Parts: sequence; structure tokens; C-alpha cells
Amino acid sequence: EGHKVDTEGNPIVHDDSDEAEIGAGDTIITASGEVIPAAAAGVNRLMAEDEAPLVELYEAQALAANPFLVAPSTGPTAKSNTVGAPTVAALLLDHMSGMAAVNFAQKAINSGMLTQEEGNAVLAIVQLATPGEAEAALEDHLPHRDLLTFSALVTSWRQVKQLRGEE
Repeated sequence: EGHKVDTEGNPIVHDDSDEAEIGAGDTIITASGEVIPAAAAGVNRLMAEDEAPLVELYEAQALAANPFLVAPSTGPTAKSNTVGAPTVAALLLDHMSGMAAVNFAQKAINSGMLTQEEGNAVLAIVQLATPGEAEAALEDHLPHRDLLTFSALVTSWRQVKQLRGEE
């Protein structure tokens, strides 16, 4: 079978779906700055790996949890201080399966890291997540940095509730 070439004479590579053509000299630059030859990567190569992780859902709140910053209970920024169960659940589900997140939340309640009320709010979300493989349920821990982020989010969650008079 003859190979197609583009206007510059470069061979054109087709992916499995045959929907898009990629020139051999084309490159893909990822968000982290990594340069990947497009022909080697293929059109579908980045889809699974580079989907936006849940980190975007809690990253801003984790930064806002800086102990030197105060989350005001009134004013224009009060509504942006939305650290709560969805934020904590996003952190957990970004790092583990649904079953593992349930186990982690239960361990956090038992250890006193989460109150029963906070734990129930997180569990209400993570129990509905895709459970994942049974073996993945054993991976119910966070890397150290993410555990500290978890702690900062819980602290911020409590401060926001207190400042808003919800406690």
C-alpha cells in the first residue's frame, strides 16, 4: 500500500479511526511543556492521560486554605469560599477508587480527622462514585503531600462554617 504525503513531502500517518491525519513532522505540546512527536503519539494517545483531573476542583480551595489568609463571612469573596464535602470528595476521588475513598473517609472519621457529620457528608458523595476494582479498595491512602492538602481543606471547611455561623 502506498503512503500518502503532505504538501511538504512528509508521510501522513493515520490513526485507528482514520478520522484525522497527522503529519510526520507535527508535534504535540502538553500543558506541562512536554513535546511529543504527533506521529508517534497518535490522535487518541493523550485523551485518557491528559484529561483534566479533579485537582482543578479543589486546587483553588487548597490555596485558599492558607492559614495566613482569612475566609470572610461577608463581602464579595464570601461565596467563593466553598470548601466543603464536594471539595474533600474531589481530592479523594482524584487519588483513589470509590471504594477506597469510602474506606479512607471511614478511617478519617475513626481517627478523628473528620467529625461524624463531616464524614457523612463526604461519604454521601464518594459512596456514589464508581467503585473500581475490588483490589483498588485496598489503596485507601493519600501520598503525604495530598494528605496534608486533605488536612488543610478540612481545616478550611471548618473555618468557613464557623465564620458563616453554620456551627
